[in-house]
Amino acid sequence: MKSKPFLQLPDRKHPFFVSPPRDPLGETPLHQACADGDVDLVYALVGANVSYLNRVAYGNTPLHVAASEGHVEISQLLCRLGANLDGSSTADAVTPLHLAADSGHLDVVLALIELGADVAARTARGFAPLHLAADQGHAEVVVQLLAGLGVDPNVQSDDGVTPLHLAAAGGQVAMSELLVALGSDLTAVDHWGRTPLHLAAAAASLPAVRALVRLLAAGKAPMGWGRIVVAPK
Repeated sequence: MKSKPFLQLPDRKHPFFVSPPRDPLGETPLHQACADGDVDLVYALVGANVSYLNRVAYGNTPLHVAASEGHVEISQLLCRLGANLDGSSTADAVTPLHLAADSGHLDVVLALIELGADVAARTARGFAPLHLAADQGHAEVVVQLLAGLGVDPNVQSDDGVTPLHLAAAGGQVAMSELLVALGSDLTAVDHWGRTPLHLAAAAASLPAVRALVRLLAAGKAPMGWGRIVVAPK
């Protein structure tokens, strides 16, 4: 039987993702076991060679793979056994928490944060886990990061891009509305002076443009226009 190929993390169009090299340098059986979600094999492999824990393949440690695939038990196990919780991939500085947030694995996100993962960790381009969750439309992760953990809704990348910029650029109406309800600034500008509305218009997303204009007209913005206040639970 032909062996199953090693997990290839998905290529992304966004600048904070780098396509992995197409050679197997650094791949270990532990990476594949983490991709498959095989808890017993993971435990056995780490017991046989603890140096596997932080071995890099395709820019990712086994914990990166487990977090990206949504395997919460394996992610917790690797951390307990000594995996680098905030270890970043070699090229783009993505941490396991970034990948869990990007993939929408809320249980892994919460587990990693409980174990001490840095919720404000940045990629090589300055993107936080909140940026990635918003960009991919993962509402549950966004709500937990903002309402549950108090993450800054207007966190900026190195280029001044906020999570709302990304949601607007992707034409995500529901995500844009959610971010604004949780404190995102409709008038935030990136380093090129662009607001979320600029990016929605540039993407030719009429629904997003209409939603943002409606929110602006309703006074859901700063600069004397008023702001949404989220009452504590």
